[in-house]
Amino acid sequence: MIKKVEEAGSGYYSQSSQRGLMRARDNVVEIDAYLDAVKQDAMDVETHSACLRGQVNARPRELGRERPL
Repeated sequence: MIKKVEEAGSGYYSQSSQRGLMRARDNVVEIDAYLDAVKQDAMDVETHSACLRGQVNARPRELGRERPL
């Protein structure tokens, strides 16, 4: 947590705290972008898997198996 520095009756954030806050904000933006990419990859994999299941599952079910090998 960033602490407020009190000096001569007025409060301000030290330069070190300001730099830390800016880095933290940058990290949050990077993490959000990374999570968005991961979510998109997961949706792409799910879509691709669904397509494959639709094409591949017919024969294994005929043989009494629920899932393709």
